[in-house]
Amino acid sequence: MSWIVKSLPYAILLFTIGFGWFGLAPLVPYLMHALSATEAEVLIILSSAYGGAFIVVGLISGWLSAKVSLKGTIILAAVLSFIGLVIRVVSPDYIIFLVASVIAALAYPLAMAPIGAVAVSIDKTKTQSITGMSLGGFFLGMAGGSLLNPLIYESVALRGTLAVTAILSLLALIYIIVGGKDYPSKYQQRSLRGVFKMGMVNNWYSGFIVPATTVMFGGIATGILLLHKLGAMAAVYGGLFGSLAFIGSALGTIILPAVFEKANKEKVGYISMSFLAFVFVLVMAYSLSYTVDIALIAAAFFFFGLFADTLWSMELEGVTKYVEDPAKAGFATSLMQVAGNFGVFIIPALLGPLFSVPSSVSIAIGVVAVLFFILFVASFFLRTDKVSPSGQQKPADSKPKAAKPSK
Repeated sequence: MSWIVKSLPYAILLFTIGFGWFGLAPLVPYLMHALSATEAEVLIILSSAYGGAFIVVGLISGWLSAKVSLKGTIILAAVLSFIGLVIRVVSPDYIIFLVASVIAALAYPLAMAPIGAVAVSIDKTKTQSITGMSLGGFFLGMAGGSLLNPLIYESVALRGTLAVTAILSLLALIYIIVGGKDYPSKYQQRSLRGVFKMGMVNNWYSGFIVPATTVMFGGIATGILLLHKLGAMAAVYGGLFGSLAFIGSALGTIILPAVFEKANKEKVGYISMSFLAFVFVLVMAYSLSYTVDIALIAAAFFFFGLFADTLWSMELEGVTKYVEDPAKAGFATSLMQVAGNFGVFIIPALLGPLFSVPSSVSIAIGVVAVLFFILFVASFFLRTDKVSPSGQQKPADSKPKAAKPSK
């Protein structure tokens, strides 16, 4: 289990990044008051800063991890996260808080984009498990921030709550420096020529659809519940549903990829997860739009997060099967995640409003059904074997000729 010990510093760093990000969600009203900002201005910090940072910096992060230093890129992410979160604590106004949030947001792509290189460099035989554990830490941080920050706020107010997040990021920085000493600094193989393969587009589709759908339903849940005349409880239930989705995501990505990898049943994992994601996205969309069955809606959010994000995690690791060395693996996963963040920008904006208009709800559900049915069909054609340096396929359990990391 040495791969777990080696993966923990990275997973904990992603946990603190997720905590620092979605921990802001329940604090929106208090931030509006403290910063004299509108709701729209605070939501820019919550959504656009992080999504925009990934699109702008994601590929740069993949390039840095491959061409400069994987360990250095991850440590830089931890440093920027800590600096940004500390400045947030002492920010006197909205502009400085926004700048601080952008600095902290840069840690998201810098740490997350090269996840493939981290997984391959730790243990080539456990890449699904390591990727799942790392993403699980991130989702757990998002859920934890959303659920715990209201309780922390009741005890230490706004500045104290922001300080707790900054302290967590400091601990993660120390741990990644001390515990991540085995992460490679650089690779002998530096060329990124030929990283992109056409087959990766199949994996990219999952990255384009799944995170965007999770964000969309989390964002529209409260508004739809208000249409169902739930009043003040709409915001409470809306936050609960989003948290349950992230808890499901965390549990799924930590447990299920490792199970399929150990059983050598990755194809079964792809197909079963995509089918169950298809089923539960329809249950989630229908129950939220046409019922006020809180238990059913909550279960649908949880199981959609569990199955859909497990699929996303597995397909994210799957793009590393198109490359033959760890340096290229990090850039390959950064390509997929940048594509995914374009989905987050496009799909919620175009499809989300349709759920708020009674005459277009059935159309919106139909579009979601088509998108996820395509995802299910595409799962039958995902690569499960590793490419060799010559570009030929080879069994996943064979040992590819990889570049040697130097510390």
